[in-house]
Amino acid sequence: FNKITKNVILPLAVASLPFISYSQKTEKTKDGFPIKEHNEKGQVVREVKQEKEKKICYDSKYDAQGNEIEKILKIDDENDGKFDYMEQVNFKYDPQGNEIEEIFKIDDENNKRFDYMEQVNFKYDPQRNMIEKILRIDEKNDGKSDEMRQYNFKYDAKGNIVEEILKIDYENDGKFDKIRQYTIKYDDEGNEIEKILKIDDETDGEFDYIERIPVKKQNPF
Repeated sequence: FNKITKNVILPLAVASLPFISYSQKTEKTKDGFPIKEHNEKGQVVREVKQEKEKKICYDSKYDAQGNEIEKILKIDDENDGKFDYMEQVNFKYDPQGNEIEEIFKIDDENNKRFDYMEQVNFKYDPQRNMIEKILRIDEKNDGKSDEMRQYNFKYDAKGNIVEEILKIDYENDGKFDKIRQYTIKYDDEGNEIEKILKIDDETDGEFDYIERIPVKKQNPF
């Protein structure tokens, strides 16, 4: 559960799949932690960890295809049986199994009211390469997105990313405020040999900053 820093629903069909998640097997150490519960497919549906005075609990749900559709993190800071913090992530997939939507929410006090939300939508080409990712951030979870980031990707015939463009709309007013573009080149072995960053701070079509990013040499051994 890593909070994304700083999205448009895409016209992709979402498979309508039944929910499957039930405990089949439980594992625990001698001191009782960590605890892991699995469903009949061997997937972890619950994991509980003890870290000093803190108890951490993860719960997962899956669809009939085995895709994770929900993950919840709860933290009991004082180990008093009351959770003080919660994060929830929900996932949607297309019929090919590609993730097309991810919604991340935070409940800072575990009071059944989410205080923060992020929504990410994904789009793919026929080769299942991700070609677009749109992120929207709702800082107060009031139904109004505060910032939008759009990522677009291009690939060569071998599936290597050759271009990545990030457009940022800081006010989510329909106008991009910054554009960042990476262009990448590879040798015949698929090793990255060149990476150039260009930044358009004014979104006027002219790049204000260009940098050739050093590429790490591949170790032949």
